[in-house]
Amino acid sequence: METKNGYKYTKQWFDFIHETTEIVTPMHTSLYTWIVELNNQLQWKAVFGLPTNSAMESSCIKSYKYYKKTLDDLIRWGFVILIAKAYNQYTCNQIALVVSTKAVAKQVPKQLHHSKTVKTVKTIYNVFYDSEIEKNNDENYKDFVKFLFGKVDLGRPFNKLLKMDDQIDYEKFLKLKAVSEQNGTLIYDKCRALENSTKKYVSLYLTLNNWLKNVR
Repeated sequence: METKNGYKYTKQWFDFIHETTEIVTPMHTSLYTWIVELNNQLQWKAVFGLPTNSAMESSCIKSYKYYKKTLDDLIRWGFVILIAKAYNQYTCNQIALVVSTKAVAKQVPKQLHHSKTVKTVKTIYNVFYDSEIEKNNDENYKDFVKFLFGKVDLGRPFNKLLKMDDQIDYEKFLKLKAVSEQNGTLIYDKCRALENSTKKYVSLYLTLNNWLKNVR
């Protein structure tokens, strides 16, 4: 897996500035560099939260209107992917950084520069799970991810589970599988029960781990 670092992100950003015909402002640079720094502080998590207030303060953007437009531009240009949108004042947008968007500036036709949406990155599930599947060719893990995203069983995504922190990477999946076998419990059954629970939980991994041990 390629090591992430801030230099790669800032270099691709300034390459983009020199090559694009888009209107790039200091607000774009300020917000993007803050997002990179935040991801660095979080040890380059694949998917991470972007709290609006701290992002506006750290990037010196005073108006929410301009902040939203700036973030939307970064998403439209392919530097950031919006994984999950904040659904109330107590949650924040879940985003992912994209490595190497240089091709976007070179290959997007000029007549598309003013369109509202330019699709630059194709995902199957989301950046986090796509990456885990790509790194680990395990059919059991693939089936688990399909299950979470509603490709089997319910026919709809487990939205509550997917919005929780501490998502299930391959290593955590193997640990949950071992706990499941030790306790004679089923991961899929616990996922269904957790999705339907009225209680609020923060960590998906820790909650499933406890539930598989029948600690409820």
